[in-house]
Formats: sequence, structure tokens, C-alpha cells
Amino acid sequence: MGELFQPGDRARLILGQAAMPCPICGRFLTFPNGFRLGPAPGDNLDQVYWSKAIWDSYTETRKDYCRSHVPNVEQWLR
Repeated sequence: MGELFQPGDRARLILGQAAMPCPICGRFLTFPNGFRLGPAPGDNLDQVYWSKAIWDSYTETRKDYCRSHVPNVEQWLR
């Protein structure tokens, strides 16, 4: 679901400079070393969310695909 991040937010996540909420538990996580080592607690970092503007640009077919992978995806849009 990285496609739903603004490029700057995606870069900060990859570098471990920001955290995003877990779509399952809601805890803020970061992904050190380019998403290779798994999530780590990131509650003390800047928090980023998926982009509502990007989401709004999707077709209903694409939205349904995303919802099938993350049922509550719309909860994490900003």
C-alpha cells in the first residue's frame, strides 16, 4: 500500500524518520533499513498517513482491490 503515500512521506518511512499506524492494531510503526527488518515501534516519530488525495484519484475497482487487502483502509487516510 506504499503507493498511497505522498513521495516525501514514503521516503521518510523508508529512512526510518517517520512512523505510520498499523492498519490492524493502530500502533505507530517504522520500517528501518528500507523495509527489510520488519516494523519497529515509532511512537516518538512524526506520524504519516495514506493520502486521501491519492485515494480519491483511484477507480472504484482499484479501491475495492485495496479494501480487499486492508478492510479499514479509509480509516488511515489523511
